[in-house]
Amino acid sequence: HKEPVAAQVKLIREFMPDLKNIGVIYTSSDDSSTAEYKEFKKLAEKAGITVKTYTITSTNDIDQVSATMASEVQAVYVPSDNTVASGFSTLVKNTNAKNIPIFPGVDSMIKGGGVATVSVSQYELGKLTGKMAAQELRGKNPATMPVETVKKGSTVINQKQADKLGLKVPASAIKQANEKGEKKQKKSDRVITLSLYSISSLTRLYSNCSASDSECSISSTRRHTWKACSSLCCIYLRITNKAALRT
Repeated sequence: HKEPVAAQVKLIREFMPDLKNIGVIYTSSDDSSTAEYKEFKKLAEKAGITVKTYTITSTNDIDQVSATMASEVQAVYVPSDNTVASGFSTLVKNTNAKNIPIFPGVDSMIKGGGVATVSVSQYELGKLTGKMAAQELRGKNPATMPVETVKKGSTVINQKQADKLGLKVPASAIKQANEKGEKKQKKSDRVITLSLYSISSLTRLYSNCSASDSECSISSTRRHTWKACSSLCCIYLRITNKAALRT
């Protein structure tokens, strides 16, 4: 999937309207994060923000590079980067020491000390993946199916981190975070998206299920472990705490 970088730049500007420069730290050998960095740089500079680049080759570089970066910039942006994510706590330690906010490219870094982001909703990604999987189960040839992406991102904010750094969360960001796009599931349910399982795995699950056939809107003949949500026509599947995974 592709992160909504333009929306991320806009969010950063809303948090810091007077921002003059921002540092970007990423792994130089990671093609995905490099591409995301290039897109961010182009859009940020178009918005009047000078981008300073800091690259690493492994997690061993994060401490020294981020310490230098934190003393030279007003904020930090982190693209989708597994290496940086692995050493994210070190990055946060150094930026917190200089009171520098981090705006990650993915929502998984928010809990660890990022301030805010607009990231692809895993919920929406699961819905889209489930829809495509359902089409394949109904006999559609995957080779003829177009590549689809989630176009809507979800705004995620770490209020505690923003307060710690003295950043006021803009009303526009709060409104975006509270929009319908970011859905919360009941604690009694676990949502597992079809993107985590192959079609063959799902077929095996169908054959081991004790649920009634009528619960499946994909097939009237195969039994399955997953109770489909009828309102979404099997776009995502839900497992209750009482249901057991059978792999």
